[in-house]
Amino acid sequence: MRSTVADDDRPTGAPADREGTYGTGAMIRDVEEVSRFISSLMMGEGSYPEVAAVSLEHHFAVPVGSAVELRATVTEASSHKMVTDVVIKAGDRAAASATLTQTLPESG
Repeated sequence: MRSTVADDDRPTGAPADREGTYGTGAMIRDVEEVSRFISSLMMGEGSYPEVAAVSLEHHFAVPVGSAVELRATVTEASSHKMVTDVVIKAGDRAAASATLTQTLPESG
């Protein structure tokens, strides 16, 4: 998934006069979006997994206006759980890395 960091992606509460960067909340939103897309391909239409856990580590700040690319790898998949590792790249460097665990609700 590719996108450009927008003003809306700035951290909540960031001062208006401070140069904007890609905030943690926006990163987590994007990690969840790419992970849900992959889970829909793997688990089938109609399945809506719940996010059970997410961890994210920043490596460097990404300014507003920068192009970013999210690269996801499924590291665990079963009928009830999927774990996705996601790297957020800005240029040739990893700006952040995340792990997102999704679970499917028990049926019945």
